[in-house]
Amino acid sequence: MVARRSQLRLLTHEEQQKRTSGQLIAPDLDFHVVPGDLDEVGAMEWARIARALSPFPGRLLETDRAALESYCMWFALWRSAAAEVAKFGVTVAGRSSADAARGEAGVVKNPAIQVMRDAAGQLRYWCRELGFTPDARGRMGLLHEEPFDPNAEDPFD
Repeated sequence: MVARRSQLRLLTHEEQQKRTSGQLIAPDLDFHVVPGDLDEVGAMEWARIARALSPFPGRLLETDRAALESYCMWFALWRSAAAEVAKFGVTVAGRSSADAARGEAGVVKNPAIQVMRDAAGQLRYWCRELGFTPDARGRMGLLHEEPFDPNAEDPFD
């Protein structure tokens, strides 16, 4: 008895979503619509992520817009705080009488360091949620992604 070759073929992105979830959850994220709340640094980060993920349809959906926007806002805040630390240093002159009474010429830790720490924590969280770290991609089964090419030859033909 001769074994029959099964009819294998590559699934389109839409077919993959239908088979894995039963229905399309949401359309792909339209990276061209940049949130108006982002400052210049946040918008630049949005554009960087857009360039990196555009070849991979389905990585981010329209329902992920708020998550990506939050990531970009925290990134901009982290960059701003880092610039403050670079400009004024790790310690700054205190502003209260208690700071002056403490000695050491009233020098205190730069408050921007705490802002950086808080923003870094939020960035780690959003990077995990959005699959932007090697560990997060591994947990999502995205160890190595090839860009989507609709004109690629079907290897099953």
